[in-house]
Amino acid sequence: MVRLELLGGALVTYATAAFVELAPVNLSAGYRVEVEFGVDYQHQAISTDELPRKLQAFVEEGLLRKLRRDELKNVEVEFLRAGESSLNYEVEADVAGTAAHRAEEIERELARLLVAACNEYGWTIPIPQLMMHRAL
Repeated sequence: MVRLELLGGALVTYATAAFVELAPVNLSAGYRVEVEFGVDYQHQAISTDELPRKLQAFVEEGLLRKLRRDELKNVEVEFLRAGESSLNYEVEADVAGTAAHRAEEIERELARLLVAACNEYGWTIPIPQLMMHRAL
């Protein structure tokens, strides 16, 4: 049997075979938080240089308010693709295993920081739209 104590103190017990089938991920050596995030096409002129550079600095500064410098290993923002209604970025934060117990908190903070950066810099987050044309 494998017995785990969940965050908050709840205990859960698995048969060893069932636990192994769950393919658990060990975050104690470090982990990566990834978010895909899109901005409106009106920011196309700055989409491959200024925007990712500012976004990366904003996210790193924000995460360092939650994590120690030695816990935040790396932050990267890269242009991912031109989507149907947005210019999309992959935002990654590599975090030390000492902050494994905060993985979900860090993921939520990363998402919050992305919206906060858009508010700070006046970048619009698009709403997917459906256009309909009526035949005459």
